[in-house]
Amino acid sequence: MMRMVFTGPESTAKSSLATWVSNYYKYRLIPEYSRIYLKDKAGCYDQNDIMQMAVRQHHMAFEGRGGAMGQIEDCDLLTYLIWLFYKYGELDQDLYLMWLDNLPSLYLLCAPDILWHADPLREHPDDRKVLFSIYMKFLNSARAPFCIITGQANQRVTRTIFWIESYRKGLFL
Repeated sequence: MMRMVFTGPESTAKSSLATWVSNYYKYRLIPEYSRIYLKDKAGCYDQNDIMQMAVRQHHMAFEGRGGAMGQIEDCDLLTYLIWLFYKYGELDQDLYLMWLDNLPSLYLLCAPDILWHADPLREHPDDRKVLFSIYMKFLNSARAPFCIITGQANQRVTRTIFWIESYRKGLFL
């Protein structure tokens, strides 16, 4: 089964693209669990909460596997790793190893080249380029398969389809 994960800094159209792609390909969609979790906590959290969200995100992705031709995930353990690292300066080794053991077929890394949109759960409107470079470093260090999604809405959709089709046809380098 093909498993693809949208990742990257906040407000880069990950959720919109994940929903669109899952509908287009008829793939199972795994939502970003932190949005569900933090909604009930009014956005207040600590390191322990991030770890709980990461574990639940991982379980949701694992439970979703099987039975479908593919799976689209709005985020995965990488998001929580970077969240802990950036906010608290902590790299949890167990979480890191769990991430390395569960790399998807393809990461779709969304670039921060579109406007930031306010949302009660977003925290870093001015740090998106820095966060993007951190995502790049993690993905490169893990030698994870990824492509970068850029451009405005229609361009992002077109580029996403291009990269997915390239991967599906074995043309991904």
